[in-house]
Amino acid sequence: MPCHNRCEALRLTLEALCRQSVPGSDYEVLVVDQASTDGSRALVRSYAAPYTLRLIEQDGKYGISVARNAGVQAAESEFILLLDADLLADENLVDAHLARHAAAPEALLCGRVLPYLPAYTGFVDHIANPEAGLDRGTGNEPFAFYQAFGGHLAFSKAVFAHVGPFDPLLKGFEDIEFAYRASQLGYAILNNARAVSYHNHPRSPKERFEQARSYNRMLPIVFERYPELKGQIPGLSDFEPVNWQMDRGKRLINKLRVRVFGLPAVQSGAQAVLFSLDRSCRAPRLVRFLFWQLLIGNGYLGFREGAARNSAA
Repeated sequence: MPCHNRCEALRLTLEALCRQSVPGSDYEVLVVDQASTDGSRALVRSYAAPYTLRLIEQDGKYGISVARNAGVQAAESEFILLLDADLLADENLVDAHLARHAAAPEALLCGRVLPYLPAYTGFVDHIANPEAGLDRGTGNEPFAFYQAFGGHLAFSKAVFAHVGPFDPLLKGFEDIEFAYRASQLGYAILNNARAVSYHNHPRSPKERFEQARSYNRMLPIVFERYPELKGQIPGLSDFEPVNWQMDRGKRLINKLRVRVFGLPAVQSGAQAVLFSLDRSCRAPRLVRFLFWQLLIGNGYLGFREGAARNSAA
């Protein structure tokens, strides 16, 4: 469980893990803390849990890949569950992963992520449902690699050793890149719909736009490393250059739309309208439209910034 200054969220997550339907002796929890200053480490040291709780201290904010790799390496179990510090576990989460792992020991298992409703009280949260993209649904079917989410992902140590660690150079898309390598080696990526967690990380619309921009700066690195992925990831293929000879219909419209919502003037004006509607709780359809277009537009801006940085390197 990676952590950086998430003390209050971490407290709720540790409490949820106390209420599992399996005995605490069946699992351990490792918190990998990177340079927290908000009391997260003191919380872990003093927390009385029915399971083994261990703290791994990292003095710098080296990134989530470094934290996850350290946690996997230190874990005593042969079966690993990655769970973000802001994900509250349903009481059957550990049991669901153990059962699914027994049936598919060589697969990557994606747990379900739903919003923790008490944390999402804003109008945009209610209308646009920004957390919708993390919910993989109620089926247990195989997934494409790009649907893997490292915040709630389980696998065996043997699979991890074969696939290789998360890439510390990636500050985004590290889970998708890991899952792609796993898929190329023949490992299935499966939904585990009975393993439910609840995301407890409220953000303002502005914070979500900044996160999308930062995250997508890593995408050009992934495309440079795996050029065969260009055009293969739904939504993200809209960031690629317009091909006036090949792009037609909806694909061309989508590529043009993300570019329009990436224009500084459009960003500024549309955000002003969205923030005003968020405060006044009006025009839900327009709120939903503006939020998702601005989110994608910021993802495109991040992609361009990442591509420019790669070209200059």
